[in-house]
Amino acid sequence: CYKRLQHDGLSPDAVTFTFLLKACGSIGAADKGEEIHVDIVKEGLLKTDILVANALIDMYAKCGALDKAQEVFDGLLVWDVVSSTTLISGYSQHGHAKEAFEFLIQMQKDFIVPNAVTFISVLSACSHAGFISEGFWCSHLMCRKHHITLTLEHYDCIIDLLSRAGMLNEAEILIRKMPLQPTAISLMPLLSACRYQSDINRANRIAWSIFSK
Repeated sequence: CYKRLQHDGLSPDAVTFTFLLKACGSIGAADKGEEIHVDIVKEGLLKTDILVANALIDMYAKCGALDKAQEVFDGLLVWDVVSSTTLISGYSQHGHAKEAFEFLIQMQKDFIVPNAVTFISVLSACSHAGFISEGFWCSHLMCRKHHITLTLEHYDCIIDLLSRAGMLNEAEILIRKMPLQPTAISLMPLLSACRYQSDINRANRIAWSIFSK
């Protein structure tokens, strides 16, 4: 449809490019995304439309082309929390916890206020990479400085973080005290940690909780 639009002499706009980039990202078509990137530059939209810029970062991040995503971000004259969070999410999804965490710190320096999605990405990255102290610092920053209300996804990340750190008591206490109803997904990291710690009694309690979901 895009090729036909061009053949008919019609000019794509920001909305057109945004949907094209979303399509490329969803199927990992980085080569097609690069072609569209060139067209966006020709139209002069990259420096004037933040939505298109964010969609381009997201496309490269989803395709695993993180260097390209970072390059686009670095070239922006103006960026927002969505730009930063999109890049952090890309780093997190592809196992680059160090870069995701460092970018969160850079956001603080640039006075860009992170949102709930930002912290989900960073907490998830820290948990999977075993960055225990960084994950605790991140949760402290989220709650104490930015006063963000924790969602179930935040709690799941923190439970996973505590479980991987071998802090089984703390993880179980958090599960009991959290204001949201934990799901089986919430409880699985703790159950897995019980196996490594040979904590049979706690494993039985968690298993029964999972079976009752």
